[in-house]
Amino acid sequence: MKSLVTHSTCGPIGNTMPVYEYICEKCSEVTERLREVEDRHKRVKCDHCGSFSPKLSISHTDFVLTGGGWADSGYSGGKKK
Repeated sequence: MKSLVTHSTCGPIGNTMPVYEYICEKCSEVTERLREVEDRHKRVKCDHCGSFSPKLSISHTDFVLTGGGWADSGYSGGKKK
């Protein structure tokens, strides 16, 4: 499942909170939560079955580097071959 929301602007201007995906170990459904980075491992209640067994999932990202600069030369700063 891919989240449509990757972050939300909250608090002072410029601060964002990521959306975390949790997979329930009981029903295997995905639950999403908008949370502070330091709260990502706190207990989560499954939206589908109500258990407290969801575990943090590693999700794919839409972040892609394109164009010149870092994407062109790589992180090492060397010339592209």
